[in-house]
Amino acid sequence: MLTNMGHGDLSLPAKPPRKQARHSRDIRRLLALLGQDSTSTRNTLIRIANESPAPFLEFVEAVFGSDDAHYHQHRLRLLRLVDFLDSKSGHKIVLHALQDSSSEIRVRGLQAAYRIHDNSPDLHVADLLLSDEEPFNVRKWAVHLLSLSSSSEAQRILRFMARDQSVPLELRVEAIYAMTNSVDDRAIGTLCTLLGDSHPEVRQSSAWALAKISAPSSIMCLLAALEDSSDSVREWAARALLGMHSAHALQCLVDALHQAEPNEQIRLIRILVADRSDFVLRAIAQLLCSDDVRVRRHAAWAMGVARFAPSAPLLQELIDDEDDQVRRYAVVALRRMFA
Repeated sequence: MLTNMGHGDLSLPAKPPRKQARHSRDIRRLLALLGQDSTSTRNTLIRIANESPAPFLEFVEAVFGSDDAHYHQHRLRLLRLVDFLDSKSGHKIVLHALQDSSSEIRVRGLQAAYRIHDNSPDLHVADLLLSDEEPFNVRKWAVHLLSLSSSSEAQRILRFMARDQSVPLELRVEAIYAMTNSVDDRAIGTLCTLLGDSHPEVRQSSAWALAKISAPSSIMCLLAALEDSSDSVREWAARALLGMHSAHALQCLVDALHQAEPNEQIRLIRILVADRSDFVLRAIAQLLCSDDVRVRRHAAWAMGVARFAPSAPLLQELIDDEDDQVRRYAVVALRRMFA
């Protein structure tokens, strides 16, 4: 301890204790309203927040600054108000939520930020995403909130998370889904690369993402994915190609249909019939002459679904087919065409 020749104690003062919530009359009134959690009281809180933002922000500080365990529910209720508040008040609640010690509050904070499209830099969302100590749900919502940003750094982080084999598989998949929110050549290139990943879940998610993006530049890598060992990857690759409405993509799908094994032909028939273009339907109609009875069944079914009249002569021949189901599908298809 320092002294100064009898002039008193000169020791450094102890740090003040953590600032407690200021229970002013206004704060107590707002706490009472928040505790009731009814539609009318929520509307009252929203009105107060928008008309008197300064006292309301003081109240927010009190709720998030308290050590009282009962305030956990109050924080959750505040987060449900975010969508109806001005941007400053909503941002303040989200900012406090992302710094909360409860992972549930952090997740709800990220969800609220996603709903109101608040990806301000001071939220430090990337820090939450890149922290191995954060629970999966926190990192998952951090991924999706980060995807709202058009910044090159945010998109670089998402591409890194999708590619990095050390990242938990579920989180890599979430990063792939999120990449569809902001598409550029690097994102498409990353997704095409991931079609060769060792995990089928990653390949399937990448094929799904490319189907959603529907970029012609991905046609070649999707064609390669039609030969993937995973049924779901092949299916999403076919759906992606079909969704592009590209003559080149359709020609490639038709070629794949005719060259595939019977099981894969059946899968492709069920996907391609949705196109309803003459080009595709004529290709399916050719399979009415297949040696495989299952392929004939599905081709006849597809002609009935599409009501493709040019296939009628071939369907007439199938009325005498050796297989009962083929005959039935052929009759139904003809009835639907000429009803």
